[in-house]
Amino acid sequence: MKPTQNVTEFILLGLCHNEMLQPVCFVFFVLLYIATVLGNLLIIVTVKNSQYLKSPMYFFLSYLSFVDMCLSSVTAPKLIADFFVERRTISFDGCIAQLFVVHFFGCTEIFLLTVMAYDRYIAICKPLHYTTIMTGCVCGSLVVSSWVGGFVHSIVQTLLTIQLPFCGPNEIDHYFCDVHPLLKLACTDTYRVGVMVIANTGMISLTCFVVLVVSYVIILVSLRTRSSEGRRKALSTCASHIAVVIIFFGPCIFMYLRPSTTFSEDKMVTVFYTIITPMLNPLIYTLRNEEVKNAIRKLGSRRATLGSHVFGSFLNAECFLLAAMAYDRCVAICKPLLYNITMPRQLCVSLVAGAYTIGLVDSLVHTHFTFWLSFCSSNVIHHFFCDIPALLALSCSDIWLNDLLLFITMSMVEISTTLLILVSYLYILLTIIQTRLAEGKQKAFSTCASHFLCITIFHGTLLFMYTWLSSSYSLDTDKMASVFYMVVIPMLNPLIYSLRNKGVKNALGRVMLRNYFSSSLH
Repeated sequence: MKPTQNVTEFILLGLCHNEMLQPVCFVFFVLLYIATVLGNLLIIVTVKNSQYLKSPMYFFLSYLSFVDMCLSSVTAPKLIADFFVERRTISFDGCIAQLFVVHFFGCTEIFLLTVMAYDRYIAICKPLHYTTIMTGCVCGSLVVSSWVGGFVHSIVQTLLTIQLPFCGPNEIDHYFCDVHPLLKLACTDTYRVGVMVIANTGMISLTCFVVLVVSYVIILVSLRTRSSEGRRKALSTCASHIAVVIIFFGPCIFMYLRPSTTFSEDKMVTVFYTIITPMLNPLIYTLRNEEVKNAIRKLGSRRATLGSHVFGSFLNAECFLLAAMAYDRCVAICKPLLYNITMPRQLCVSLVAGAYTIGLVDSLVHTHFTFWLSFCSSNVIHHFFCDIPALLALSCSDIWLNDLLLFITMSMVEISTTLLILVSYLYILLTIIQTRLAEGKQKAFSTCASHFLCITIFHGTLLFMYTWLSSSYSLDTDKMASVFYMVVIPMLNPLIYSLRNKGVKNALGRVMLRNYFSSSLH
């Protein structure tokens, strides 16, 4: 009789089982993930905006950084969030999706590293033909082929796993869904699938590693005829690539070029190629490469522009956070009995992560377009910080695209979040009107009044600031309005939420009493 599929979710046992070490692991992996994202973003922005990094090697490097950032983002956020969750669950569909995406980006990185080895081989062994061989069309085709190869590999890997029946148990001794832990849970013979996994993943890793080794052996042999200066320069360009290859391919070959068995060391080995290697790549390429370091220094001279858009990402994140809070109040008041079901912790974390992600993406778009502007006249900013309209006023380029982009993005953000907030409070108002108890009305108004006051002040200034085209813009008015949403509102938020909310006031009183008595005892 064929086993039936009755597993709808899996329980991830995680990386660390010691409750005392979990806060330490949380801080450690948060710092690693932040370093990974910022480091790889720095390389992408540097390559895209530097006129000195236009060779094929840096073209491939920018895509490698993007893949590294995505690979780390598939596993690290879930790992970090699970440190403070008692029951680390993931749905069956979510598990299969994570398996697909991890192998997609992982295999794409394998092919990209192989392509970069081929690029170094052509550059060192055939320097006179380098520009004719590695044309833009060839480079683009190699990158597309890497993505297609990663996609085909991941599809095969996913189809091999999804056809297996899982009828219990459902505990995965890992921090994300990978092939070997899932094969261990399948309630059928997985020998053939295990062999196909080795043929698919293991042989790809081994074959690409052999190609890489052969490429670098040929490079080293060809260096014997070069001068000492030529050897030093060639080795300098290859050393960083070799270091990345060893760190990445070692764990991959150990994990996938073996039968479908699991070891206690698997989780630590997996951390290397999913989290640590993507974090090390920016450090290795920047510390070993003078051209990249010089480009980053030149990019640093425009840090004021970048700083303004870091501020912009937090600004947009606050817009969406306020909208999420309005939705939360709507559910709490309109559907109090379903509140815990409708607003679980995972949804709350997803809303916060989504707010920051949208803010970051919007900020990156404006950063990219602002870096292409020329500033060739006055360098005096008529403001107290680097804001987008103030920078556009200094540019001697045509700013119509930047102006239009700022107007469209800020209008979309403001209109969408404001509409969501107004609809939420309209539902709240209708529910309050229908409530017969005066105490219920008072409590509902109390929980919403502070939030609505913050929204009115915050969105009012933003609508005034950014939904005008620069032709009808006054920088003097801009400075006064900026004071409200940069200084006044962040100062008012703690006061508004504490003075208008009895729950916060009572909690604050308990904390102060506890600290007072503990200090008295000592």
